[in-house]
Amino acid sequence: MKKIVFSLSILLSGVVMAQESPEVIKSKIDDLTKQKSALESQIADLNKQLPAPVVKPWTYKGNASVNLGQSLLGSNWTSSYGGNSTLNVGIQTHLEANFKKGRHSWDNSFDGTLGFFKNMNVDSGVNDNINKNADVLQISSKYLFDLKKANLKLGIGTNFLSQFIKTYDLANRDKLLSDFLAPAILDVSPGLEWTPQPYFRVFLSPSSGRFTIVTIDSIISKVNANRFGNDLDQRIRTELGARLDIVFEKEVVKNLSVRSRAQLFNNYTRPQLQIDAIGSSRANIDLNWQTDVFYKITKHIALNFGFQVLRDDDVRVTDKATGVKSAPWNWRNTIGIAFITGF
Repeated sequence: MKKIVFSLSILLSGVVMAQESPEVIKSKIDDLTKQKSALESQIADLNKQLPAPVVKPWTYKGNASVNLGQSLLGSNWTSSYGGNSTLNVGIQTHLEANFKKGRHSWDNSFDGTLGFFKNMNVDSGVNDNINKNADVLQISSKYLFDLKKANLKLGIGTNFLSQFIKTYDLANRDKLLSDFLAPAILDVSPGLEWTPQPYFRVFLSPSSGRFTIVTIDSIISKVNANRFGNDLDQRIRTELGARLDIVFEKEVVKNLSVRSRAQLFNNYTRPQLQIDAIGSSRANIDLNWQTDVFYKITKHIALNFGFQVLRDDDVRVTDKATGVKSAPWNWRNTIGIAFITGF
């Protein structure tokens, strides 16, 4: 009986509510709207009383990875099919220290890469020397002023590119090929940056100064040596041209991160006689493009794929087969398991 009475009361209340006139319903909506506005006003007043959050002008982030690779051949394999066992290790670091206050920002980054490999002959027991296959030292710094329009910022950037340690000719261990500050490239670039997305930015400098430095006497004093575009006994070569710096850095899908940077430079002050002497063109562009892809398996273990393409139009190499000098497309790539850490 009680259940029947309860059900009837619910039904009658629904009928009464359904019979309310539109004017009554509108009045209730107006009352609720006023209550909502009053509550929102109280919340806003309380938020004003809270202390302003402390925003630190400096932010820091970075990561480091160690890539390991191995190709181990047994004695039967090498005797039947030939080849050597190989071990390789690579170390890569990316660090940032960035300042932002109001419309001013100052971004600083450091990139370092070192890689080594060693060949081993299982049958003879003779091991080759430890050889270097990657060496990059890059420091960038950029000040920008936010124009508050079309995602544009105005400023000046500098970029320093060199290497950490000496590189010797594999065929002649006494022949030095390159070293720290031999070469080194310093770019000083006033320009404009466009940032349509937080993970993608483009910096354009129509008048970038470039200084190519070679400090090793044994390199710059030899006629037939690769002096990285510098003249004989020329320690510093100065160029003026347009520079484009494109950066993409994002976790594209969960656990898959991509960091890519392409730097392009065109020297438009190079004398025409110099261009003709090396068979070049004023439209030729120097390129340094490096990309790294990480897929995290665990917090500190990831699969790593990376490549770098490097071309300097002033660096001419003689083809051993044809004897023709040209500016080669230099490239390298790495695939391996990386042990990573970051902050």
